[in-house]
Amino acid sequence: LLITDKDIWEELSSLMNQDSKMLKNKLNLIVDRRNQIAHEADIKFEDKELRDIRSDDIDNSIIFIESLVKSIFKISE
Repeated sequence: LLITDKDIWEELSSLMNQDSKMLKNKLNLIVDRRNQIAHEADIKFEDKELRDIRSDDIDNSIIFIESLVKSIFKISE
């Protein structure tokens, strides 16, 4: 209840035309990937190789986060 008393995930689901579980999952995957980069030096521990990162993944993550934030802002108005 930090932003609104509305059911934010259901509101986001409706506004963004995506299932709320999918939205949460997508956000969690972005956070997990960020944590790998920030806390593990983006290195796979099994073989000490860098994890692959594609510019498409970065672009899609940015687009998703921007859309999510704009939608949250609309809901909280």
